Amino acid sequence: MITHPISAAGTLVTNGFEVVLPESVEVLVRDFPDGAEVKAERERVASHWFVHWFQGMLYYFRLKGGGVNVSGRTVTLHTREHPWLLRSRLEDSVAKVFHGYVPLRRRPFTFLAQKQDLVATAAEDAGIDASLLDGIRVRPRYRIHPKIYELADGCARVGIFVTINMHYDIDTDLTRLQDVNVDLGGLHLVRRQPEPEQRRHLGQIDRIDGDIVLLCEARDDIHLAVKDVKLEGSKENFARCLKGLLCQRAIVRCRDGAGANGLPARSRLRLEGRRSRAIHWT
Repeated sequence: MITHPISAAGTLVTNGFEVVLPESVEVLVRDFPDGAEVKAERERVASHWFVHWFQGMLYYFRLKGGGVNVSGRTVTLHTREHPWLLRSRLEDSVAKVFHGYVPLRRRPFTFLAQKQDLVATAAEDAGIDASLLDGIRVRPRYRIHPKIYELADGCARVGIFVTINMHYDIDTDLTRLQDVNVDLGGLHLVRRQPEPEQRRHLGQIDRIDGDIVLLCEARDDIHLAVKDVKLEGSKENFARCLKGLLCQRAIVRCRDGAGANGLPARSRLRLEGRRSRAIHWT
């Protein structure tokens, strides 16, 4: 990582890392007005050339010797004047660097932490049985995004910027949530396994009737099987499910243990509430 002094008064900190690139690169360029044909050409030369389409021109950047024939004129591009080419090449390469991760998106490359489940960790710290929250997960989501940026000197550079957010997943069966009195009304619903080109988001829950989910403002002939859908992984859904599950746990423990421990039920419920708040993200 290369740092740049900003001023004596303070330091500017970003989530980006400057990439050290050659001052210039040699490419082949040819007229290519039809952007619809770029995909086929990219696949034809993929093992030996990186291809980028820009303003009706196709740029070929050699990755290794040999391969299929490519026609065009040789041009030397100065990186600071044409940073878009190497930025695109970096974006294309990120997936190969992080090949051990299954991408949520390829551009920009987005993936989930493989081992870290914050719900399970927080439950353990709070002394709560993690099986109670089975199916509810929160994991860090990383986005690796090459970008062009400029400092005060006005020179264009290419950097890799890393953004970390939380990814919420609620895989718990809807009937189980309903059985512990989680208020599902109005919560957003998604398909578990959408078909290609099929919309994932379905709408908001009106009610559950047996093994069928009925949506708000939906046609009467739309019937969704409970087994085929789940709650959208949002903060609102997560908070409501967590509150319902932990409150149910507190009530059960309060009922079963109040007499044995000599504590009034109301006091034990307050104690459970304090422990529950330890993992109540909003």
